Amino acid sequence: MKTTKQITCEVIDNYIIDNFSISLVGNDTKFAEQQFPHTPMHGLVFILILSGTAIIHTNGKNYSAHQKMFISIAPFQSYTFSEQSDEFQFERITFKLDFMADFPLMLQPNVAEKMERLPCIFLNKNNFTLFKKYYGNIQDQYKRDKHPSRINIIKASLYILVAEASYIYSLETVNVKSTHQEQVTDDFFRLLHTFYRKERKPDFYADKLYLSTKYLTKILKKVTGLTLYAWICEFIIKEAKIMLNSTNASILQISDELNFPNSSYFTRYFKKYTGMTPLEFRKHKV
Repeated sequence: MKTTKQITCEVIDNYIIDNFSISLVGNDTKFAEQQFPHTPMHGLVFILILSGTAIIHTNGKNYSAHQKMFISIAPFQSYTFSEQSDEFQFERITFKLDFMADFPLMLQPNVAEKMERLPCIFLNKNNFTLFKKYYGNIQDQYKRDKHPSRINIIKASLYILVAEASYIYSLETVNVKSTHQEQVTDDFFRLLHTFYRKERKPDFYADKLYLSTKYLTKILKKVTGLTLYAWICEFIIKEAKIMLNSTNASILQISDELNFPNSSYFTRYFKKYTGMTPLEFRKHKV
């Protein structure tokens, strides 16, 4: 049966190792959606679905997620889950590319493009078993905080996982050529991930893409179902919720971080789209 529970995360010790974390994630109303931030700039997220089903939303597109599925989230992209079944559970590895700076090029351009175009792929039984072993090995090494070569072993194990994922993706048949509208949409989301904290004006994004605001809105509405302004609001409100739920920053500090002229304006903006003030939201931990 589908639930409306939020996906939650039990991080073993999040970012004790700089630029790297591994998590076991499942349903639990105790945790909030802020456990699912954007992919770090110049970083990757690898998700292995262990059981259950859900819908994953990433950059305006929806995908069905289920057991034996491997999901790759590219740099600058965000993702959330919904409609998850009670038994939905997955393992997630998050790392910045700087973490693997000592190794050869992690992803060949053609594989990276396939991952971006086809984030969700189904693993056969043998590959699923193999990937679970890789994740398990990395998790085991992650817990060995007294081992002098812990980080190097994790890096080597992660390199093997990436190499296996790259090989599987290389076998996938996917049309990496996009239509003009799809390319515009992808370019818009890259800009939005980079500038949403500082720029709320639709004209800014349209100008960056050398398009009229009306035309960009039309494209986004057709491809994603939401308008240009709606996506900007979506990112800002989501970031505000994350900061309210996961930090002790004051309302003034959050409004400054999101480039609002003052805290009163930010409060009105937040209430317009959520139905409550930032303080009310923080109090209820929605």
